[in-house]
Amino acid sequence: MYTTPAAFVSAYAAGSAVASGTASGPLASANHKTQVVCRASAQNPDARNKRARNTRRLQRFFRMPPNVEVVAETSNAMSTTATNTSSPTTVEAITPPSATSPRAFKSPHGIPCPQAPYNVFTHQVRYNPQCEKGWTNTYDLPVEYTVELYQNLLDIKNDALATRFMPEERRRFIVVDEAVMNLYGDRIESYFKHYDIPVKIVTILGEEENKTFVAVEKILEELCEFGLHRREPILAIGGGVVLDIVGFTASMYRRGVPYIRVPTTLLAIVDASVGVKTGVDYVSKSKGPLKNRVGAFYAPIAAFLDKSFIRTQDERNLINGMGEIMKLALIKSPELFSILEKDGARLIREKFQGKDRAADRVIELSIQMMLEELGPNLWEFKLERCVDYGHSFSKIIEFVATPALMHGEAVNIDGFFCIILSHRRKWISTELRDHILQVMLGMNLPVVDKCMTQDVMCKALADAIEHRNGAQRMPLVRNAIGQCDFANDITPEEVQGALNELFSMCKKFGVQVERCTIQSGENCVVPCV
Repeated sequence: MYTTPAAFVSAYAAGSAVASGTASGPLASANHKTQVVCRASAQNPDARNKRARNTRRLQRFFRMPPNVEVVAETSNAMSTTATNTSSPTTVEAITPPSATSPRAFKSPHGIPCPQAPYNVFTHQVRYNPQCEKGWTNTYDLPVEYTVELYQNLLDIKNDALATRFMPEERRRFIVVDEAVMNLYGDRIESYFKHYDIPVKIVTILGEEENKTFVAVEKILEELCEFGLHRREPILAIGGGVVLDIVGFTASMYRRGVPYIRVPTTLLAIVDASVGVKTGVDYVSKSKGPLKNRVGAFYAPIAAFLDKSFIRTQDERNLINGMGEIMKLALIKSPELFSILEKDGARLIREKFQGKDRAADRVIELSIQMMLEELGPNLWEFKLERCVDYGHSFSKIIEFVATPALMHGEAVNIDGFFCIILSHRRKWISTELRDHILQVMLGMNLPVVDKCMTQDVMCKALADAIEHRNGAQRMPLVRNAIGQCDFANDITPEEVQGALNELFSMCKKFGVQVERCTIQSGENCVVPCV
């Protein structure tokens, strides 16, 4: 909850004395653009001259989040209202005392408490007479984690895993993807034996169907038996599913212990290892499987990346990772798209182990662009997120498709469907639409699935609206590759028209696909990212 003294805002914007009283509204946690409206008294013409200057000062003084702006208006009575621009409903309102009231407090939060003057403040909740007194506790939670690229993390000449964030006990609690353990188990054990570091290794399955509380409970039990200390990090080695499970478990154990990510798939390297989302799927009695419905924003202390792990992946898993990379290229980077156009197929053949810089550049661009997008909006206060591209329809498609699709495959199918939506809105040209399709097909990226009907796609759109707090906030490519805009008015008719165009293009470009026979409501789930 973001608390701001409404009377102070109003009086300051109007150029009058500071009045007592506070008002609170969901500004820091707002899922949309919010305004603090400062209405100045019509009897005070000087206020109109000062309001532009003063409202800029307010923005800095109150340290308002980026989704909040201060505007000033003129009205007959001085008041302050926090309003939601997507809804006419007033969130909070207060009419302050007269401009001659004495200065009641120096902090925007209220009167500081003597033992914690920078954190705890008392205030009167004047907009609710039933509340006798209120306190505000404010604390800036520091979030910092490092993402680092390495060569050969399991080489004994590389001491990163043996020295970085090592607890005083000099031991490691390690959770490893079972498939990774089968491939690298001997090297992992030999590595820590070389450095004389005792290890406890727990293996879990890494496929999506195993992303459940069962895996969490297994790790929790092992943690209790091991006796992990509050400041002792868990080391997670595996793909995105394992990293999500371990991160969520770390957020719960002793209300939060540190953890380190070591991604071993291309998809995890460019996606799961970079952000702060953790979670598991949940099976609802009423709605069935719900993807990532239970989770937390919980940052690791570090992510150590090593593309040498990719050499043991098969072609389909590499294409799966390319789906997330293509997403970033389309909405963030013409340079990345150009590399994929020229070298994408070769990178897959070489499993990102080529001698030139193309593979490194793709990974570096992907990581940096994700961090640049996530960094200013880590808790997703702002729900218009370019990196949600490819994640509006894909969640339903991923669950409904038969045979099953991998996450990055579903993301690319979603991504190309959104290209068609952009084209139908005349946001991009026919030439660009066709060019993007040809680049995708050149990398064997899937662009369609037979489960795609108007019913399935509209269910996915409805879920996106629910997840994005009542609006579509659909990221789409606009004008050119690397440029993104948002749509909020996509209709079922528009979806059907895009589907018709998609299947027509598949026929034109020789993409084999059968039209879907899934009936309304059949096999549908409602996932959440």
